[in-house]
Amino acid sequence: MGGQTGTQQTQTQQTTQLPPWINDAAQQNYAVAQQIATTPLQQYQGQMTPDVSQQLQQSWNTAATSANAGQPQLNASTAGLVGALGQTPSSILPQTLAGANLQPYENPYTQNVINATLPIMQQQLGQTLATNAGNAVNQGAFGGSRFGVQQGVAQAQGALGETQMAEQLNQANYAQAVQGAQYDIGNNMTAQTANQAAQQAKINSDIAASSGLNANAQTAGQLAQSAFNMQNTAGTQQMSTAQDQINAQMQKFQQAWGYPTQELGVLQSALGMTPYGQSTTGASDTQTYTPTDWAALAGAGLGAAGNIFKGAFAPAAAASPSDKRLKKNLKRVGTHGPTGVPVYDFNWKGQRPGAPKTRGPMAQDVEKVLPGAIAHDSAGIKHVHPAVLGALSRPTPVGHAGALRTLSPLSHTQHRRRVRPPQLRGALSG
Repeated sequence: MGGQTGTQQTQTQQTTQLPPWINDAAQQNYAVAQQIATTPLQQYQGQMTPDVSQQLQQSWNTAATSANAGQPQLNASTAGLVGALGQTPSSILPQTLAGANLQPYENPYTQNVINATLPIMQQQLGQTLATNAGNAVNQGAFGGSRFGVQQGVAQAQGALGETQMAEQLNQANYAQAVQGAQYDIGNNMTAQTANQAAQQAKINSDIAASSGLNANAQTAGQLAQSAFNMQNTAGTQQMSTAQDQINAQMQKFQQAWGYPTQELGVLQSALGMTPYGQSTTGASDTQTYTPTDWAALAGAGLGAAGNIFKGAFAPAAAASPSDKRLKKNLKRVGTHGPTGVPVYDFNWKGQRPGAPKTRGPMAQDVEKVLPGAIAHDSAGIKHVHPAVLGALSRPTPVGHAGALRTLSPLSHTQHRRRVRPPQLRGALSG
């Protein structure tokens, strides 16, 4: 792939000379890589999860203290309903005149009046009879039949008058007694009806009060639930904001930890992109020069760089593992030109939704081209060496020519070729 052809000449020994700055730059890059590889692991020492927020703690307290919210009102409501169910309005027992005792309603003086009136009427009858007898004597008819008839009529009229007098007084007394009894019967009916209505009103009032207490109990529970929801929502938002701040600090730490590796990647990429010449001397007057496939040479150089740390590399020395099984939301954003390794933007599993994405390769893809840059931890998770990971995290966008790409052939008046010499690869491999 490099497109190199040998030089045909009669000289049996050939010498290749590299510019001194190439060797110096390679050695400097190697020194930087050694320094990165021997740097002890620095774990993030800051807080990784936020403390429970004040609002969230208040919501928990509200939930604990409001479990029986409205219970007293509910108990009182239940007691009131039970009491109302135990009450029964009194029945109305109507009275009749037939069953009434009229004697208490009669005028106790009626008989006295009768008894006092009868002697007077009898006295008047005697006077009438005496007058009739005197008249008969004067007329010489005393003892006659006419006198007898006249006396009998007078006596009958006297008896009738006495009877009528007694009947009228007794009838008036009875009517008075009936009227009094009916009045009391009506009053009793009115009283029973009023008592029954009052008792029913008491039952209805107890039921209404119990219903009101039940409504109050439900309102108290709803208010407690509303307070819990608002406090819990506010507390969750506070926790989320605090976690975002912690994540920002952790991201800064990770960026600072990976910065040396990124610097090394920049140096390696810059060295691979810089053109330089190589001169070859010999006895022959004819030399052949061809352009070099820079992508292949740069990929070979990165592969050697991956093998540099094979002996010293351990997963714990990496800033983070790069195993595909630990990632989600993969989106390919380009390809590392020299190696052809795909580069993705991704989130780590376990990150909250909306968290910023990280850019880098999958360890499984790196292992296919740079197996020496891969190590496994005790759980079988694949780790990529920080130096290689930093270099592979700058992709060539899909569909575009990348930073490391095949250079166009150069024309020189003197037939010289531009190559990435084997000595540089030797320097990178130690």
